Amino acid sequence: ELANEPLVRAVAARAWTGDFADRAWPCERWALECDEPDALLRAMRAGVLGVTTNEIERAVTARRLARLAPDDDGGWPLSAPALPLEPDTDAGGGPWRGAWTVRAALRNPFATRVRVALSLEVRRGAFDVEGLPDAPLELDAGATGAVEFSLSGGSWSPGGDPRLVALFDGVTARDGGPPRVAFDATLARRRHASADAITRRLELLREGPQAAPATMTMRRRGRELHLAVENAAGLVEPHAWALVDGVERFGGRGVRVPLPEDFDRRAGGVDFACGFLGRDPRTGRRALRRFGGGLEWGADPGAPGRLHSHLAR
Repeated sequence: ELANEPLVRAVAARAWTGDFADRAWPCERWALECDEPDALLRAMRAGVLGVTTNEIERAVTARRLARLAPDDDGGWPLSAPALPLEPDTDAGGGPWRGAWTVRAALRNPFATRVRVALSLEVRRGAFDVEGLPDAPLELDAGATGAVEFSLSGGSWSPGGDPRLVALFDGVTARDGGPPRVAFDATLARRRHASADAITRRLELLREGPQAAPATMTMRRRGRELHLAVENAAGLVEPHAWALVDGVERFGGRGVRVPLPEDFDRRAGGVDFACGFLGRDPRTGRRALRRFGGGLEWGADPGAPGRLHSHLAR
C-alpha cells in the first residue's frame, strides 16, 4: 500500500490542520501558499519539509520560534487587527488612506523574561504614528501585554501595508543565533462590502492623480454574486475579475462567482476582491482598476476586502 503513495505531498497551508496534520505520512510534506504568521508557525511545528512563501524573513522567524520554544503551543507572539478603510478619492497623497487607533497584542512564548521594542515599518506611502512606546516593554515568561497607538496616512494603491515589528531581546538562543527575535504583524487595510438582492455600486480606486473614477455594480442572486463593469473610465475591452472566499473568476464585462454555502452564517464575512482589466487606448497597455487589494497584480496585491451577508449576525 505504501508503495503506491506519492513521494511528495504538497497542499495549501490551511490543510495541514487537525487529523490531516496528525497522520503519519510516508512522504515529504510541503505547505503551499504559506504567508500568514500563524500558518507558518503551524507548518514549522508540524515538521513539514518545506514551505512556499512570499514572506521569507517571517518563515525563518517561525522556524526559529518553533526551535527556541519547543513546548509552546500558542499563536504568533504579535497580533494586530485589520484596518477598516473607505477610501477618500479627494484625499491628498492618494485615496488608499485613513486614520485608525490600533490595539496590538503581545505574548511572550519563551521561558525567560524578555524586553520588547516596538517600531513601525513603512513599505509604501506615507504614515504618521503616535503613541508607540519609546522604551522597551518587559514581559515575564508566558506573559501577555498590549499597546495602543494612533496611525494615519496611506498611498495611491493597495499593497505594501505598514507592519508593526516587535523585537524580543533576552531570548536564550539555543540555535546558536543572536539572542534576539523580531516578529511582525501586517496592518492590513481592508474595504468592506455587503451582498444582498439590491444592486450596489462599487467605487473603484483612482490609482493615480490623472485617473478617472471607475465603477462596478454588484448584486446577489441566491448563491451567486453578480459583478459587472459599469463605468470603465475610458479603458476599452474591460474584463471583470473577482475573488470570493478563495474562488476566482475572470470574464467579460460581467462575472458570476459562487458564494460559500455558509455565507449567511459567517458573521465576519469572507475574503473579497473585484475589479477589471482593460486597455488604455492611448498607450495600448493593460490597466487594472480595483475595489481594493487581493487581486494578483504585481508582487504585493494587498489584503483582500471582506464581503458580508446582510443576514449574518
